[in-house]
Amino acid sequence: MRNLNPAQKTIKLACPICQSEQEVQVYDMLDLGRNPQKKLGILTDSFFTFTCKQCKSQFSITYEILCLNKEAGYAVLLAPDFTQGEIEAPKELQSSKLRVVTTVNQLKEKILLFEELYDDAVIELCKLYLIMENSLEDATLLFTEHREGQLVFSVFDEDNQLQNTIQAPDALYTRMIPPRRKLSINEGKFIMMDTSFVFDQIAR
Repeated sequence: MRNLNPAQKTIKLACPICQSEQEVQVYDMLDLGRNPQKKLGILTDSFFTFTCKQCKSQFSITYEILCLNKEAGYAVLLAPDFTQGEIEAPKELQSSKLRVVTTVNQLKEKILLFEELYDDAVIELCKLYLIMENSLEDATLLFTEHREGQLVFSVFDEDNQLQNTIQAPDALYTRMIPPRRKLSINEGKFIMMDTSFVFDQIAR
């Protein structure tokens, strides 16, 4: 697993607009607790956005990065090529909530949940309930905010296009706490906590 000292590295890529090859600086690891502006950049999509040095077009790239907040006790590994299984975590992080995601939107969701002190396993159970209740089996739900006693989720289709939003009362979160206690979560390793994970656990 990677070194936990924050560092930038240079990668080469081609602009998707003009195909001009160039170098950009990216991060290996980022402590969000110490870099609130960069956390805001992730949440507003500017962190992964670059400007082409040739044609000045803006484009986004997704690369592997470990985002953590030691004070809040979580670490999220964005690993675009991850498919399944678990990833061993450094000893320094094994007491933290450890998650692996494959998209920037999933990364944003985990940051929002952990910063607002939600249990993401409970949230995934809420999503599973909403998917079944509203016949959204082909959709993906992502938590976006808590507003006026409601959990708000964005609904994405199979092509990852935003369709609409759906809300659930706080009472649903409370209702999902008892079944969450029955889930078996392997602490000390990065896992993909999503609706598939909780569904597989319930179906056993």
